[in-house]
Amino acid sequence: MPRSAHKARFGTLVAGLSIVLVRFVAAAPFTAGNVIVATAPSSGLQQAAITVAEYAPAFGAAVQAYTIPASGTPPIGSTENTAITAMQIAFPDDNNQQLYVATTWTNVSSGSRRAGFLRVSAAGPTLAADEAFENGVGAVLCRGVAAAGGYVFTSTGSGSARNVGAMSELYFSGNARWIEAFGGQLYVSSSGSLAPFSGPGIYKTGLADSAPAVLSKLFPVGLDGALPLGFAVTDANTIYVAVHVDGGGLVAGLYKWTFGGGVWTAQGRRNTMTEAISDVDVAVSGTTVTLYAISDTSVWKLTDTLASTGSAWTDAPAATVLTGLSRGRAIAVVPGAGVPVCSCAGDLVPDQKVNGNDIEAFVRCLLGGLGPCDCGDFNNSGGVTVADIGPFVSRLLTFTTCS
Repeated sequence: MPRSAHKARFGTLVAGLSIVLVRFVAAAPFTAGNVIVATAPSSGLQQAAITVAEYAPAFGAAVQAYTIPASGTPPIGSTENTAITAMQIAFPDDNNQQLYVATTWTNVSSGSRRAGFLRVSAAGPTLAADEAFENGVGAVLCRGVAAAGGYVFTSTGSGSARNVGAMSELYFSGNARWIEAFGGQLYVSSSGSLAPFSGPGIYKTGLADSAPAVLSKLFPVGLDGALPLGFAVTDANTIYVAVHVDGGGLVAGLYKWTFGGGVWTAQGRRNTMTEAISDVDVAVSGTTVTLYAISDTSVWKLTDTLASTGSAWTDAPAATVLTGLSRGRAIAVVPGAGVPVCSCAGDLVPDQKVNGNDIEAFVRCLLGGLGPCDCGDFNNSGGVTVADIGPFVSRLLTFTTCS
């Protein structure tokens, strides 16, 4: 057989083997609309490794799963298994192949536990941890995590840290629980009564405010003793809140608040769910909301409408779609992969303003750092370059508030 024929047959064989091998490699990347479930099995007073698993909306067997190493070389992370508040997971606002996980950081020279976050990437052939940091607040347990506007935020019982790359600053102090980034704002759940908090409730502040940030209270969640945990900001007028244990006048479960007439109104607890809920996330299509809620042992799936109030919310059915979890902690719906759309050139934070707060974000984008960066791309070249510096400076000097 001629040498060229051997080479051709060898090439065909290699290609065939490659196809076979691909079928046996763990699935990646994440699929938009799928659901990520995070668990940390209880084991007495010891820390427990975090596992994140991806499921299709119909559930069944996991599409793929990854257990974060609890020791070894960086990046690593684990969660303090005796704390009911650990650990939130969240996607950033500009990349649905990166999953941030609030962890108790263990890979420090002293060997002591410290709060931090870890990032799981789905960009390769398998899931892998590719970034991790201590948040510098000084607390042991990291509860919440959110990534937006080029920042990564974490929350603990001692306050919140704001990270830019490897740099971290205390954003605000106090008993923070979980956090959500939405519309240029950072939303926070808390059970604390010391400043800046004034009892259990949902609070908010800007993503790019000067530290220490000033928090405003949107609405109370029960009385002292109530423990709001995970929550989902569905739109500017709808927030779902998970209450993990009974207390403060509330029964553990999933609650809804709506905004109208200048006030937030409690719509009550979804009484067809029979377990304490740790976290909730949503997928929105028009006015229809699909909610996924997680307890220690189960995942619930339920449907709602943005406008539902009273019994239309509390009495509607809910289905258990996944059971047998070993300490379910957090849940997140994989967002769409669409590139953020800029509605106000120069507003890179974003906070509906073009001012000094946008300068740092513009410089990060210019240097190839975290986005979103589309509002800094004035000439639509596909990225922020030196050619955008002049138009950005001009915008700063001549423009203030987005319409």
